[in-house]
Amino acid sequence: MPPRIPILAALRHPSCLIRAQTAGISTTSPSQAIRKNLQTATSSLLDIGESSSASQSDPTQSAFDVYETMRTIKARRESTMEDVNKTLRSEDYTRQITRRWNAGDVYAPHDMSPSEMAKWRRNQARKKDLVDMLGLRPLDMYRNFSVISEFMTSHGRIKKSVETGLRPPNQRKMAKAVRRAIGLGIHPSVHHHPELLMREVRRIGVQNMASIKRDYKM
Repeated sequence: MPPRIPILAALRHPSCLIRAQTAGISTTSPSQAIRKNLQTATSSLLDIGESSSASQSDPTQSAFDVYETMRTIKARRESTMEDVNKTLRSEDYTRQITRRWNAGDVYAPHDMSPSEMAKWRRNQARKKDLVDMLGLRPLDMYRNFSVISEFMTSHGRIKKSVETGLRPPNQRKMAKAVRRAIGLGIHPSVHHHPELLMREVRRIGVQNMASIKRDYKM
């Protein structure tokens, strides 16, 4: 309830009523006024606690954000792997198509068959082989029965270049060295060299002895 104003006193002394209703002028210095408005340490801590509690989001929302991030990463990884697989598949198909087509070429479905593509396959000759890397002279190897045996089968036949991995010139030279060794009687023509056969027998005997000793110990 608002305070009552004495009417008679107001009529007698109107200056007192005006002085009472008028706000006083502050005599406090500006620095003191600012210091009064500053927050204390306790209020600052309370404000920090309120701001931190307000900044904390809902745990459900945080879990949802993590799930969305993981799903985005997984989708990006799957798309990358799919692109890589497509690139590898296209490169594989390109390697299988040995014939190179030009703009305007007309082709039938039979032209894409493996049998037709084999006609356009280009065999790339080897630039270096084992003989070149070791610096050997194949025609001088006819006296070395170990080298000759490496290029012969167990029945005394000369191995093909697909098995030896030699270039055509070195393959011809090595075949000539094998025939020379057989012609001079240095190497047998129907089996490996006797020295190699004896080494094989010794190796098998050592293995059998080791197995017998192991069984005896057990």
